[in-house]
Amino acid sequence: MTPAIHHATEQQTLAARPDHHIHVEANAGSGKTRVLVNRVARLLLSGSAPDKILCLTYTKAAAGEMKSRLFQTLGDWSIADDESLRGRLNRLYNDDGRDYSADDLTEARKLFARALETPGGLAVQTIHAFCQSLLQRFPLEAGLPPGFEIADDSEARAIIAEARRGLLLSAQTDKHLHAALETVYARGVDSFDLIVRMATGNRLEFGRALLRQGTDGLGRALRAELGVAESVSAAELRRSGWRDAPHAALESAALTLQTGGKTDQKAAELIRSALASTDPVLALETISGVYFTQKGDLRNTFCTKAIRDAAPAIDDLLTREATRLEALRRQVAAAEMAEASEAANTIGAAFTRRYEAALRARRRLDYSDLIAFAVSLLEDAEARDWVRYKLDAGIDHVLVDEAQDNAPEQWRLIGALVEEFFAGSGIERAEPKTVFTVGDEKQSIYSFQGAEPKRFLEWGERVRQLARNATQNFEM
Repeated sequence: MTPAIHHATEQQTLAARPDHHIHVEANAGSGKTRVLVNRVARLLLSGSAPDKILCLTYTKAAAGEMKSRLFQTLGDWSIADDESLRGRLNRLYNDDGRDYSADDLTEARKLFARALETPGGLAVQTIHAFCQSLLQRFPLEAGLPPGFEIADDSEARAIIAEARRGLLLSAQTDKHLHAALETVYARGVDSFDLIVRMATGNRLEFGRALLRQGTDGLGRALRAELGVAESVSAAELRRSGWRDAPHAALESAALTLQTGGKTDQKAAELIRSALASTDPVLALETISGVYFTQKGDLRNTFCTKAIRDAAPAIDDLLTREATRLEALRRQVAAAEMAEASEAANTIGAAFTRRYEAALRARRRLDYSDLIAFAVSLLEDAEARDWVRYKLDAGIDHVLVDEAQDNAPEQWRLIGALVEEFFAGSGIERAEPKTVFTVGDEKQSIYSFQGAEPKRFLEWGERVRQLARNATQNFEM
């Protein structure tokens, strides 16, 4: 075994230790799922009941893969002869000298049947499936009607389409919403659909922001961040930008530029066209060709050397104007961003209201609701302590796979689940309760659903501190 492989094997063995809190950052192909399966196997071998272990992951495919590999491992143990089983266990513990009694081997073989006989099977679930089972267990405490149902993907798409159509129809009579749609569509035909996707995927955080500040408050906060006054519009900035131009000086400069080379003559033509225009926005756009390239970059020079030598005042004039208009462009871009964001917030809020009303009319929850109601149940509900007590009695170990894809709300949920693991108020057991997280921040692909890979790294530091404060074992 090479030193690199030996080191990797030792690290994987450490990560599978059932008496440690573990946070694993690992690249694709480094054996993350194998470590997780080995950890569950060692938890079972150490005496943990299958129904006391909760494995969470982000997708159904990952949950299915994890469960399949775990049952494959336990199934192989159940039919292995003594020598083969000892070898498998030695590899699990990375210890060729480990001794196993006949009873140890018998217990290892029984784990497969024990896992199969566990009511509901091994708890290997997506986070959303866990939230659904939690809310179905405590519907009244969560403020939900018993027997609520989850909108499946096709039903959710139909509800989204209904809310989308309703919003567009209402814009015919709602001038504010109509103006917001015009602003958004001016930025591209796909902009509206993008807002709908983002409002749906990030509904929880968007909803909380709306509750705290409202659409007007969000707009004011963004304008303050961008340095744009509340009363300022991009159109007014453009109009004032042309009004503030030194028209007489530019007209005089155009006469001189006309006597120069082709570049000077082109500048003169643009200046005269701008001065002749009755539309200040068009005039400003026209004269910008004197100062900026087609790509929007500031030109190196604004007239030829012959003009600069013969009439340096013209070069000074054009340089001052270029500097002024370059600053104006930044102000206009900031104002346009503020206006587009305000329009997006208006549309997002209107869409969200319609979407949520349609869900409630059908007595449905969507995946965002599952997380929101579960977090509220564990953090804010009046029955919080009772629910946590019941869960503390039922879950000893939480393992989170593909953790880099969790959104902030999902980290809140996991934090609420394991909080008592580090507190003296948790139900006392001979074996420690543990949390295990594994992921790779570079593989996160669900940012459109609110995933924040940095939260994965922050979680590791949080657990390190919690474990240190509780004098518990932790490895990262």
